Amino acid sequence: LLESIEGTAADDWPPSPPLQTLSIETLEEGRRAAFLVGMAGRGHWSASIEPVDGEAKLIFDVACRHSQVPQWLGSLYKQNAAKQPRLLVQSEIGQINIDNETWRFEPATPTASAATTRWRYVIALRPDF
Repeated sequence: LLESIEGTAADDWPPSPPLQTLSIETLEEGRRAAFLVGMAGRGHWSASIEPVDGEAKLIFDVACRHSQVPQWLGSLYKQNAAKQPRLLVQSEIGQINIDNETWRFEPATPTASAATTRWRYVIALRPDF
């Protein structure tokens, strides 16, 4: 339903986090989550993706460590136009901007240099499908 928009090796601030390493971990109470890290451009990136037990819902928690003010930070997706919109989204940290077929999940405020910037969002299937 959504496709991550990726950058190139030449991008200082790629359109989506350049996550390269994946591990699946067991959290407290037996919950499981995917942990991802990567490095590209001018940032070190990390993310966790956790399914919500008993629901068709994923929680994305993303961060970027950077040494200068970023030109762009966020997660950028393209919605498959052939698919009927079936997703519910919610921002827990940051903001969501949906414009036609492009979905942007971004930090809430501009970031300072030498900081870690974080955004967190939820994507779920609509219950009526």
